[in-house]
Amino acid sequence: MLVYLPESRTYWFNAATLEGDDEFMLLGLALGLAIYNGVLLDFPLPLALYRKLAGQEPGLRDLEAMDPTLGRSLRQLLEYDEGEVDPRTGAPANGTVEDVFCASFVASPPGAAPGSAPSELVPGGGNVPVTSANRREYVELYVRHWLSDSVHAQFEAFARGFAQLCGGPAMALFSATELERLVCGSPALDFGALRAAARYGGGYSADSEHVSWLWEIVGEFDPEEARRFLKFFTGSDRAPIGGLGALRCIVQRDGAADSSKLPTSHTCFNTLLLPAYATKERMAERLKLAIMNSEGFGLE
Repeated sequence: MLVYLPESRTYWFNAATLEGDDEFMLLGLALGLAIYNGVLLDFPLPLALYRKLAGQEPGLRDLEAMDPTLGRSLRQLLEYDEGEVDPRTGAPANGTVEDVFCASFVASPPGAAPGSAPSELVPGGGNVPVTSANRREYVELYVRHWLSDSVHAQFEAFARGFAQLCGGPAMALFSATELERLVCGSPALDFGALRAAARYGGGYSADSEHVSWLWEIVGEFDPEEARRFLKFFTGSDRAPIGGLGALRCIVQRDGAADSSKLPTSHTCFNTLLLPAYATKERMAERLKLAIMNSEGFGLE
C-alpha cells in the first residue's frame, strides 16, 4: 500500500499497488482514530500528505523534503543557466537544457517497478524534449503527477476514512504542520516539563534520592538517548500537543533495594518501573542498557 522513502524516512502512497479503496480508507480511519483519542503514532508520513488533507496543493518543496535526490534534480533543472550565446557557434556556452539533461515529458510514479514504462505527462510525452522554454511546465507536471495524479485514488479513499472521524469545519483551524503534530507529536523535547508533571508511586516521591538520580541521568543524555528514553517510557519519541508537560507519566519503584533488574515500562499508561539501585552509576548503566536494547532483542 505504501512505499518507503529512505532519504526522508517517510512513507508515501504506492501508485502501483494492487490494494483497493477499502484498505486505504481503513488506513485513513486509523489515522483519524489516533487523533480522536489523542494517541501519538510512530507513523512517519510526509508533510505533503497533511497539506492535501488541509486542502492545500503540495509543491516542489514538499517533493524535495520527501525525496531530496529527486527534488534536487528538478531544482537544478529549473535553475540551470545555459550561459551566453557563443558568437562562433551560435549555441549557449554551457550547453542547452535539452542537451545537458536529456529529459522528456515522462515520469515514473512512486512505487513503480524498475524497468517499467514511465507515465506520459502530456500526450506523446516521450517524444517531447524538455527545453529552456518548457522546463517550468515540465517540473510542475512532474510534481503534480508524483504527489497527486498518480496516487489520486489512494489518497481520496484515505481522506474519506480520515474525514469520518476528523472531518468538519474544525479542520480548517489547523495548518498542515499542526495536523502532523496531532498525529506524530512534536520533535521538541522539554524533559524539565516532563519532570514537573511526573507522579510517583511504590514508595517514590518527588524528593526521593533515586528520583533525583533518574532526572539527573536523563539530563545528561545525548539527543538520541533522550529520544530512546522517551520512547521506552511512553511508546513515542515525540511530544504531544502541549509538550511533554501534557503527559501523565508515573515513575514507580520496582523490586527490592539494590536490585539487578533492568527498568521496565507500561507504555500504555506512561509508567516507568524503576528499581531502587544502590548507586547513581548503576542506575545509569541499567537504564541505558534497557533503552538501547528495547527492540529486536538488541540486534537492530
